[in-house]
Amino acid sequence: MELRHVRYFLAVARERHFRRAAEALSIAQPALTRQIKDLERELGLRLFDRNRRRVELTPAGQVFLDCAERIINQVQTAEEEMLGIRGVTRGRIVLADGVGLGPSVFPTVLADFSAQYPGLQVSLREEVTPRLLECLRSGEVDLGFVDLTRTGGSAPRGIVVERLAARDLVLVVGPHHRLAKARIVALPELAEERFIMWKPGSMIRELIVSEALAVGFTPNYALESSDHAVVRALVSHGLGVAVTAPWAFGEEGAPICQIRLGPPGLRCIVGLAWAENRTRQPAVSAFMNAALEPLHRALSQA
Repeated sequence: MELRHVRYFLAVARERHFRRAAEALSIAQPALTRQIKDLERELGLRLFDRNRRRVELTPAGQVFLDCAERIINQVQTAEEEMLGIRGVTRGRIVLADGVGLGPSVFPTVLADFSAQYPGLQVSLREEVTPRLLECLRSGEVDLGFVDLTRTGGSAPRGIVVERLAARDLVLVVGPHHRLAKARIVALPELAEERFIMWKPGSMIRELIVSEALAVGFTPNYALESSDHAVVRALVSHGLGVAVTAPWAFGEEGAPICQIRLGPPGLRCIVGLAWAENRTRQPAVSAFMNAALEPLHRALSQA
């Protein structure tokens, strides 16, 4: 068994789909399938149940998943310790965004950090907060931007959080919408509107639904996406309204109008999180030292 077999197995286990796993690994799908078959043949066990729509772990696959995560964590720890010995000049940080920081925050912060530490590679992926917390605990992700709205800002079990911002959500409508010139809109006024909804797992989605139910209506939506540009375009073309964090959309893109919600407002809380039981390695510390203040500033001013 080689380390690449373990990495390939984890990618398929995470995506539950060979094509998506192959894309994430930047290899051809037939090559990935062949490597997984080689691993199963070497172990003498079937690790995945395959069907046309989805891939599921077998009982043996579930056991191997725990082993594979430990192996990768140990390899990463060894790499990071060596990084600490020779100084923070090279290395890799895996970040995950579970709050949809969008185009107005990440590009500038990451560009400035990369200019300061050109030898450090930053990988960025998107996950909904519940899945992101799992990735932090397993060591699959080093740092994650998490939505703490549900917990009132408190850190979940086994997680340490640096709170970044608490902001009221905003209503986003197209330029020709009936509410486009409004300064503030109460949630009950949206009972007859069609929503462009963030995908399941989004804390903002859960907040919108629960608060709408509390004031007497169920949000009507037929379109959902986690892509900021898609949501913006749909709203701009009058296909629905969206409720989101004020930093979700930058200045550029299809024309939209942002309107205050309330009273009372709907507040989201965002933090930078990491696993409590993992030693913070030099590369991760370098990112936090360089990026925390710009992140605080960007999220507060968006």
